Amino acid sequence: MLSLLVVLERLSEFYIFLFIGWLLGRWKKDLIPQTGILSFLIVNLFLPCTVISSFSENFTVEYFLNNGSSLIFSTALLAVLHFTCKFPAKALSKDAFERRVYEYSFVIPNGAYLGYPLILAIFGSQGLTDYVLFTIPFAIYTYTYGYVILSGQGKGIKSLLNPTTISILIGAGLGLLQISMPKVVSQPIASASACVGPLSMIMTGLTLADMAPKSLLMDKKAYLMVALRLVVIPAVVFGVCKLLNVPQILPSALIYMAMPTGLNTIIFAKNGGQSPMLGAKLAFLSHLLSILTLPLWLMLV
Repeated sequence: MLSLLVVLERLSEFYIFLFIGWLLGRWKKDLIPQTGILSFLIVNLFLPCTVISSFSENFTVEYFLNNGSSLIFSTALLAVLHFTCKFPAKALSKDAFERRVYEYSFVIPNGAYLGYPLILAIFGSQGLTDYVLFTIPFAIYTYTYGYVILSGQGKGIKSLLNPTTISILIGAGLGLLQISMPKVVSQPIASASACVGPLSMIMTGLTLADMAPKSLLMDKKAYLMVALRLVVIPAVVFGVCKLLNVPQILPSALIYMAMPTGLNTIIFAKNGGQSPMLGAKLAFLSHLLSILTLPLWLMLV
């Protein structure tokens, strides 16, 4: 019952901000083209602060040595998903950019904006630390390869040195060296981190305001992708964890992979001048349907 209440509480909070964004977009249409400003702030300020905060607090030498198996497991899972995702993406769309959106959505869930507060509420700070360690390879993938394919800004080395990848290096360095940031720095970073979820959902709502309701609810391909994200992938991960007998990894792996699609298909796409429509559609449907699926997966852990 507690898990269900926490999930509903977090999802309802997210949907309040999404609804606010949708109302603003329907009320003042001229706000919709301005979502690029929100995207710029999220990608270049708020997300880097979130990454620095998370990595600096959790990425320590001692913890890494004691829990390295989780990192190995998640890296292997990421590799499998990366090479597997191309097949459903190719079947779902012939458009090159839409394929990239499907690929990303197949591999990367909304593991930070929704996952962090959910894990903390249910499993406490130790559970959150385990979860963050498991998600490190996915975070690196998100802000390197994921950023490149969704923003459309090329595949050169220079394109990988974006604010968020730099913040990964800063946060990991602070964590490994056990350097504590002064409060005058850590407090603004924490405040900026808290803005990511609400602003991302407001931007999603503004994007959805420009779409016909029928196009959000009647896309069979979107439902298929959401079914893969919310049901098939976590079911496979659960089976593998049981088969390998890794109970210490199971909660982090299952809950992370059971999350709805990530919001970066909107944020990164918008920041790079690409269409965020498909990403917004997948985010809307997957977050809505995750109200039903997430509590069921949580019962298994």
